[in-house]
Amino acid sequence: MSILILVLLALQQQADPVVVTGVRAFVPSLVAPSVLPVRANVVRAIDALKTKGIPVSDDKVQRYADAILKAAQQHDVDPYMLVALARIESNFTGAIRPDYRCTQPGSTYCAQDCGITQQNFAGHPRWVKARCQQVRADPEESFRLAAEEIARHAVWCRDKQHLDKIPERCILNRYNGGPYYRREEQCRRSWDCRTMPREHQGPCLARKRRCMVVATYWTKVLCYQHAARTATTPTRNCHWCWNVQDIPRHFEAAK
Repeated sequence: MSILILVLLALQQQADPVVVTGVRAFVPSLVAPSVLPVRANVVRAIDALKTKGIPVSDDKVQRYADAILKAAQQHDVDPYMLVALARIESNFTGAIRPDYRCTQPGSTYCAQDCGITQQNFAGHPRWVKARCQQVRADPEESFRLAAEEIARHAVWCRDKQHLDKIPERCILNRYNGGPYYRREEQCRRSWDCRTMPREHQGPCLARKRRCMVVATYWTKVLCYQHAARTATTPTRNCHWCWNVQDIPRHFEAAK
């Protein structure tokens, strides 16, 4: 745990020396700094994380930057973390992840992830479709909902530290996977492939890898957050960042 804290402190900017209570003291790497970055810095952060082959116009980048700063100020979250969420969730596109139940005749329930930060909406298909279209067309609403959710998870995780002693994992994995999110140690226990017969080890390792992809969501967001804060394009895809100690390796040649 001490190594984890040292790595996080080395990667994040100098923390606010005045406000050291509540959620701000609990997760200094995820809350907004005492002075928000200027719009140009957020624009540079988005430009650094844009994926090649997926164009994002300058007008959209400017609009995203304004929405991010507004949401960050409203809910006291780090704007660079919102940039990281937009990158890992939708590549800044606001795509909709379809649920076949939303188009199935006679269906009365479905759920979809929508918008640039992939908010989940569940309910009657007509309502879900209308809400998804609204959020997809309005990045300000999408970032507001994401910041609100992160702030809500931060309070919950602060009060339930006995359940997960790594606050960043608790907050970000709850954002991605809900209250019953995966943790790395659960994947290792559930898929102890070494104890299985050789013919079953391949499928076991594949399932374990899928589990770890979800369980390490938080480290991937922290990797993108560091890239956004430093306006540096990672030399290795942060989607393949498996633990916090590996984050510096994703920027070695970019220094």
